[in-house]
Amino acid sequence: MTNPSFLPPITWPALLQTAPYFQSAVSGALTAETLPGAAPLPRAACYFDLFDGEVSNGGVMQYFFNRAFRTPGFEDVPASIAQNPVLSPALPFVAEVHAAWSSVASAVAAAHKSEEWPEELFEAHRERFDALETAYFKIRNEISQRLCADIVQRPHAYFAIEPIPDVPAKGIAHIVLRGGTHRLRFEDGFPIGPNIFDKRDGHCDVVWFSRDRQLLHAETGFMGSRTRAWIHYPSQASGSWHVAEDGRQTIEATRSLWERHGLSESFQADGSLEHAGVYRHGTAVWQDLAFDPDGKPRLRIENRPDGEHEIRYWPSGAVNTESITPEGGRERYLRCLDAEGQDLAPGGTGRLYESLARENGRLGWREGNLVGGYLDGVVRWLECAADGSDVQETNRCLYRNGEEIG
Repeated sequence: MTNPSFLPPITWPALLQTAPYFQSAVSGALTAETLPGAAPLPRAACYFDLFDGEVSNGGVMQYFFNRAFRTPGFEDVPASIAQNPVLSPALPFVAEVHAAWSSVASAVAAAHKSEEWPEELFEAHRERFDALETAYFKIRNEISQRLCADIVQRPHAYFAIEPIPDVPAKGIAHIVLRGGTHRLRFEDGFPIGPNIFDKRDGHCDVVWFSRDRQLLHAETGFMGSRTRAWIHYPSQASGSWHVAEDGRQTIEATRSLWERHGLSESFQADGSLEHAGVYRHGTAVWQDLAFDPDGKPRLRIENRPDGEHEIRYWPSGAVNTESITPEGGRERYLRCLDAEGQDLAPGGTGRLYESLARENGRLGWREGNLVGGYLDGVVRWLECAADGSDVQETNRCLYRNGEEIG
């Protein structure tokens, strides 16, 4: 057991390079031996990080299976997390999970005796914890970033940070480390930045803060990809730009760096639009999908109070079909128009001809019958070359009153 006031050691460069997910630095700096004796704030942060990582990845039963018998001080996790006020919103979930431990402990212990991944164990208890997990997922991102903000505001409460010579308590200092590959800029003892970390792949990571440390910018990369993220901690407003190794790019407005909130767009390597959408707290308000090479959307999805609306377009941009799917209900067609705007199914009864996305240079569509707005009978999926030749049927299904039956 270590000294109960033990602070995990870290360097400024090591801490900065975990941006924007600073809570991971705590877990990375503590070991199984040092965790139980760590000071209250880093101990709580580490236990929360372990809980959050397992529950978010695989659920409560995965948390029990991976951590209950391997994490020192497991029985004291709720009490430890309670010692960090920033984590108070998570405490009811942590407490409820740990209160259930005794009822599943024997089943988890039995699963550990098998060399197989315990999918049956997880399935047997999935329904029991489903509501709890769903409620936790709605708040976990904000809790994580509130914790990161607290680490940024008072890093010396979480770490024993190795001092750097020539960094004054007041004023500005420019520090060069590791042969010039690390360049840090301090203001009043904190690396406000820009802090630059040159990488062997020729790129460099950059981390910098506003003077009050309420706004973070971080550009990082891995295996040829690059991500630039920012977050305003008080509001949790955030955003990111990501470019993949193949040149595809995504630009998103978010909350807490994970939850889509605002405009999201992704682009092909040639700059053509691949997806666009507006989101509110992770839920799509509308999305444009399946773009033609000229940038025209072929499909728009809108979430409205009466259900999910899908609007499909002809290559000219004219409306082809509009349908609605109430939650838990059947898709019903509200409009079905030909390329000139003529109604193919007046009153919802008639012929369906639905233009689909262009794939690999080929045109796609599906054909069938509508009765009262619902698909009824055989529906066929077809495709052809861009000039209309080489027509092929790719799939067919049988519908009755809007439900697929074969």
